[in-house]
Amino acid sequence: MSTLIWFLFIFLSVYTIIPTLIVRLGGFGVYTKGKKANGIALTFDDGPDPQYTPHLLDLLARYKVQATFFVLGSKAEKYPELILRIHKEGHLIGIHNYVHWANALMTPKKVKKQLNDSVKAIANIIGENPIYYRPPWGIINIFDLFLLRQFHMVLWSLMVGDWRSSGGKDRIRKKLFSKLNSNEIILLHDSGLTFGADQNAPTYMLEALSEFLEECKRREYIFLRIDNKMKLDGLRKQEPLHLLKRMLVYVWLKWEMLFHWLFKVQPIDPNCQIFYVRLCKYHGMTIFWKSVNAVNISFCELITR
Repeated sequence: MSTLIWFLFIFLSVYTIIPTLIVRLGGFGVYTKGKKANGIALTFDDGPDPQYTPHLLDLLARYKVQATFFVLGSKAEKYPELILRIHKEGHLIGIHNYVHWANALMTPKKVKKQLNDSVKAIANIIGENPIYYRPPWGIINIFDLFLLRQFHMVLWSLMVGDWRSSGGKDRIRKKLFSKLNSNEIILLHDSGLTFGADQNAPTYMLEALSEFLEECKRREYIFLRIDNKMKLDGLRKQEPLHLLKRMLVYVWLKWEMLFHWLFKVQPIDPNCQIFYVRLCKYHGMTIFWKSVNAVNISFCELITR
């Protein structure tokens, strides 16, 4: 039983835990925050929603703000008129999977199908293929790194927890103003139907956002779509192969460090860390051997002779 638990832990660590930590904490291979104070990026996940998205679009139009919507492909097919309105009013449309499933719980083939179906659904409506992608909950698996061949992966620098209705607009507004800088990427939600969300939560998000936009207008902050913000930051799409190699090497080195720590693996020669060994208690029969003269020589010196 313990062997199975260790196997599952190792598998999950390599498949999703380590890659997710790398992109979430290190921003490796993803866009998480502006490098220059050139504007705030408002991003909205989980839509479109017929109850809240129209009110959100009205609010953005009132303040002449352009934003980025990471939509679900299934909802795009269900509400094409909202996708078309988002596009016509100058906002950027990205992908948030076809349905709101975590990539950690799907095979690479399933994730790819989610994206392809979403691209097709959106392209059929606006005539353009979306190239910006935000994985649900910001969770990825190691094979998602290969998606960088086709998509720009975007996360966030400020998350206000607006999927919960507790605390109302005051809690959301307070968090919005807690890090009011002109290089933030703010994560918000225009639907309350996602697993774990409160259905009426977007109501409070809209109320808080209205006050936030009014204050930003007074301070003369500007708002940018993700694509325009990346351009102003001077970011270009990196060569996929080069970036993937760096990521895979980085993931492997971090995993190796974790493995050594978990299993107490030590180098045979501290001065030449090529070969490693794990010391454990021997439970077999008693073994006898004749003594030999000790040779004071390091392992690395031995293998080079």
